Amino acid sequence: MLIIDSASALAAALARPLDQPLARLLALRGSQLGVNIEDAARFIIVEPPDTLAAIEQAVGFPFSWTNADHPGPTWEWAERHDGGWTEIVFVLSDDGAAEVLLVPDRDDLDPALSDIIREHVAPADDRLHAQTP
Repeated sequence: MLIIDSASALAAALARPLDQPLARLLALRGSQLGVNIEDAARFIIVEPPDTLAAIEQAVGFPFSWTNADHPGPTWEWAERHDGGWTEIVFVLSDDGAAEVLLVPDRDDLDPALSDIIREHVAPADDRLHAQTP
């Protein structure tokens, strides 16, 4: 997994050879956040063989509640973007600071993570709001 938690880490990531849809999405989010990424968001890019357990450990909490009072995912919103990437946003505070998970649509992704996304995130052509890069 690749973790981007600063403007310099974002610049370094964008200087690497990245999947073009991912690079466009990261560049868009970087331009939206400006130079204060540290105060606004931390991006976690999932790379197989990352497991659901490892990703949950990186963000610090589970992706879904299993008890009857809070069934379903713990994120605020999730969107499948054209180009094969799902963006999942966990808002951490009232000021909007967030953990942003970027997950590739790949066959070798952890099946537990794939199942959660398949169950709770609409396909890109069925989005309620478009925010594609």
